[in-house]
Amino acid sequence: HVECRNGMEVVFVSGGETYALNGTAQSRGHQRIDPIWLDNPELPGLKISVSPMIDMGLDLC
Repeated sequence: HVECRNGMEVVFVSGGETYALNGTAQSRGHQRIDPIWLDNPELPGLKISVSPMIDMGLDLC
């Protein structure tokens, strides 16, 4: 699930792990989402956009 922590840290929580979705969360020590970030099957070499999840998290702030 997506959360907003400490004002502007947007994080994704899955399987007991917390991952940074935005730069603020990453700069405050949350681990990068890279290990679980899905590849975009329609655009090889690119990842699925997480922008909708970031927007959802920011709406919670």
